[in-house]
Amino acid sequence: FDQLLDRIADNLNKPTPNPRALANLLWSLAKLGVKVDAERIVVPVMKVIVKQISDFKSQEISNAVWAISTMMIAEPAWARWPCTQEVYEAVASCGATRLTEFCDQEVANVSWAFVRAIVTGVQYGEKTHKFFQLLGHEVIRRQGRFMPQQLSMTCWSFTKCRILDEKLQSDVFLSVVQVMTPSALTHSKPQEMASVAWALAKTQGNIATPAVPGSKWPKVHISFQRCARDIAQECIRRDFAKFKGQDFSNICWSLTALDVLPFDFAEAAAVGCRRMLASFRAYELSSVCQAFSPWADKSAKVNQFMKDAITRITTRFLEAASPQTASNFAYALARSDQTNKEAFRVAIRSATQKMHALKPTELAVVAWAGSRLARILNAPTDEKLLHTFFQTLVGTCFVVIEELEGRPLSVVLWAARFGVNGRNLLRHCEDRIVELLNKRSFNDFETIELIAAYNYQFPDGRVA
Repeated sequence: FDQLLDRIADNLNKPTPNPRALANLLWSLAKLGVKVDAERIVVPVMKVIVKQISDFKSQEISNAVWAISTMMIAEPAWARWPCTQEVYEAVASCGATRLTEFCDQEVANVSWAFVRAIVTGVQYGEKTHKFFQLLGHEVIRRQGRFMPQQLSMTCWSFTKCRILDEKLQSDVFLSVVQVMTPSALTHSKPQEMASVAWALAKTQGNIATPAVPGSKWPKVHISFQRCARDIAQECIRRDFAKFKGQDFSNICWSLTALDVLPFDFAEAAAVGCRRMLASFRAYELSSVCQAFSPWADKSAKVNQFMKDAITRITTRFLEAASPQTASNFAYALARSDQTNKEAFRVAIRSATQKMHALKPTELAVVAWAGSRLARILNAPTDEKLLHTFFQTLVGTCFVVIEELEGRPLSVVLWAARFGVNGRNLLRHCEDRIVELLNKRSFNDFETIELIAAYNYQFPDGRVA
């Protein structure tokens, strides 16, 4: 194989390289997943693509950029090379005028390749932005022609990198959900359903709320929920044990985010997934536990799944977990009726260690969960653990308090009242809370939480 690559490298110096051969070479290397001398093989091919892009057919362009983006996952340093940037700019310029030549699979491949490259670190400019707007309109124009796998790639691409404006984004996904019918879902793989569901949940969060004039949010929201319910019903008809952990956790997270995770789905999945529990990674298990926690006290099957899942929560299991995973676990434990106090201690300890890296919403989740679990952990040795947790919570709040408002702020302050320095934090936040109250940033429930927090530290009620 090395000898073959040496001959290929020598032939790349010829004055008239064949575009099809170069595209096939890149595609083959990406499929094989082998490490090659990029300076001798990949860089010369990139330079040819930039110079002779007009000589490449649509399939050759699609295969080439797909291959480069795929290999770049293992070689992220390529993203900083000038020739890499030039390749994507050349494809964007050429593709903008030749997009109708691309078949449906090529459109999906190119959109995935560009976003994968951007996620890896390739900088994009005006040419790429314009090209993506045209890609969005092309997806809408081809409504009904894409296969499930092509739709899942396209959905992932437009969601992962928010290049499209809101109106075009909502139009693209409305065109997608209209063809993701129950009959179409029967031909979809679990990974494809997971990608579409994840994209719908993420996109809904990025589209303006009904308060924004001209927003399509109500129509989009209803369409997304309908599609998500269809995905849930299709999943119930299948064997959950054959789902990969990541696909299943993405579906659970998406259905929860879209507020359509049905009881029958939770029961069927709890039974099916107990057989594959050992294969779950930490973040996958945390997403599933968080999704199932509302049903834990309503179903013996879900409750048993939660119990089995919680027994897997150990210090080692959470050490390598992300801050979001730690917060999800803490939330799931607090919502369930489990009595595994050792798991509670592990979750509290992990959340304390990762507190500084939590996003504002994750901080609010951990604060709420810690307050709930504090009522259960009553052993003498738990006092120091909880003291450290609330002390860290209050210290973190001092740093990020300006980023909090609404529900996250009221929850955090309600929980921080237990902290040693909670009184000072509440004093520190007075001006900001008054400002937000005047803006009507809190609903009634959040306002009551604030009053409860201040009354706890200032019993005379005057401050509240």
